Amino acid sequence: MSEEERISRERSSPPLQSLPPPEVQQVENARREEAARERARREQELWKGRGRREPEDRRPRPEEPVSREIVIPGEIIASGRMRAGPGTYQEGDDIFAACLGIKTARDGYISVIPLTGKYIPKQGDVVVGKVIEMTPSAWVIDLNSPYVSPLSGAETPWEVEFNETSKYMVIGDTVLIEIRGVDSIKKVSVTMNGPGLRKLVGGQTMDIDASKVPRLIGRGGSMISLLKRLTRCSMLVGQNGRVWLDGTVDDIHVAMAAIRKIESEAHRLGLTDAVAAFIEDMRKELDARKAERELTRDAREEYAIMKERIDKTEEE
Repeated sequence: MSEEERISRERSSPPLQSLPPPEVQQVENARREEAARERARREQELWKGRGRREPEDRRPRPEEPVSREIVIPGEIIASGRMRAGPGTYQEGDDIFAACLGIKTARDGYISVIPLTGKYIPKQGDVVVGKVIEMTPSAWVIDLNSPYVSPLSGAETPWEVEFNETSKYMVIGDTVLIEIRGVDSIKKVSVTMNGPGLRKLVGGQTMDIDASKVPRLIGRGGSMISLLKRLTRCSMLVGQNGRVWLDGTVDDIHVAMAAIRKIESEAHRLGLTDAVAAFIEDMRKELDARKAERELTRDAREEYAIMKERIDKTEEE
């Protein structure tokens, strides 16, 4: 409705003073409705003029599902407004896969999770190592990598005298250490001087593919927190793919089985829920076996008592 049509319509409307009270209310209601429709029409034209949608259509879109597929090195996996993440490289507007792995698109980033790969030490990484050799002044540490590293006594919290390394650690001991540096020829140096770094006493270790470590930890530590809570185990995950676990025999058994499942199904969507269900099923199975063992033990004890009584009766 144009401004001239509105003015002529208002002039043609009867004055409110000449109408009875009920009709006055009706006219007022009609004018309010007409004014509301006019405001809505103008607002709609204003939004369209700005090239934007009407306010009622501006609702948050649901999160786009995560897209995953296997890609090969050099394959174009995205272009345009996507941003390159780990395992990719960009040339112009095109993003390419840098390795064989699972393409993952989330929150505007596209990345490739390698299907497999050995750990390559990087400065600042916290890793779980094992002592594989000893010298008079140092220990040689296996990093679950193509490279090993010496750990000198000066890089530990102990005052290690020459030829006394065996007093502090021996072959087979496990340590939580930090990669202090990697030179151009991949000579690795490590240290045990730092917050939380120490010799790990007791427990058990297992090795997984280092490329699966981010999946094992989860976003914001969600997966590792779930594992600790449901398995009741203490866990330390090194960036080198070595995991240290401590707990009861049954708890460690459940935890190791769950970690293997994560490693083998790292590409799967909804893995957190699947792992939780898997642990619950294992718990039920172990509880059933435990109850069966207790029943068998009780039956054996009862049989032994009865046999002892019978033997005494026969002797009398």
